[in-house]
Amino acid sequence: MNSIASKFSAWIMESTESRSLKKFRIIFAMIWLCYDVLSLAFGEMDHFVWSLQNPAHGELAVCQGLLIITEIGLLLGWRARTFAFLCFGLRYWETTVVPLNDFYYYCSTALILSVCGIANDDGPEVAKWPKDVLILQTVWIYFATALLKLNSLWLSGGDLDVRFRYQRLMTSQSLNAALAIATVVIEFTIALLLFSLWKNPEKGGRRLRQFLLLLVIGVHVFAAFALNVWFFGASMIAQVFVIGWSI
Repeated sequence: MNSIASKFSAWIMESTESRSLKKFRIIFAMIWLCYDVLSLAFGEMDHFVWSLQNPAHGELAVCQGLLIITEIGLLLGWRARTFAFLCFGLRYWETTVVPLNDFYYYCSTALILSVCGIANDDGPEVAKWPKDVLILQTVWIYFATALLKLNSLWLSGGDLDVRFRYQRLMTSQSLNAALAIATVVIEFTIALLLFSLWKNPEKGGRRLRQFLLLLVIGVHVFAAFALNVWFFGASMIAQVFVIGWSI
């Protein structure tokens, strides 16, 4: 028991360079600032609220306006941890009205950033454990996403077939099934490679990192066009490239 406590204490006290965390803070804020500006400008939330038969139109508009302000603050890096926590709180309220998986990812990431050394005035060395949590969060997202796809509807290509027919793209059931299975394999592979890289960073050479990034870009470009998932995918690419690459 004492051994576990001492290892945990050593992990908490361990430090790492702050450059990658600050860079990810900037990219994350930019991506979601673009999302909220576009969403507010084109009334995207109104469509969600209307489909859910929820009357919270005005509250959502105010929330998104506040999110834009806090994301600008996060982007600029002054009192960055405070703005990250405000981003978490505002988006969490938004999930109570519009429960999207992308928003849950946003909440968890913003909460982690709120305890990171990401402010402009933070020194070159900061606590390492929040960075480890970001990496493990990424591993879990890919693993859980792949695990949830292990059902007959996805693996048969039926889900993709419906989406592609709606978008008038590919209509081959066998090709859709092959793409669906490939997606699951790639997501499990990303989770395994990233976890292995985190456990043994000295064994992760440049080629392994490049291969990992290629898989991540490939799966999210596919998801963007096939499943209309854009901003979450951009965030995950940034998270793997900036945080994962710096392991």
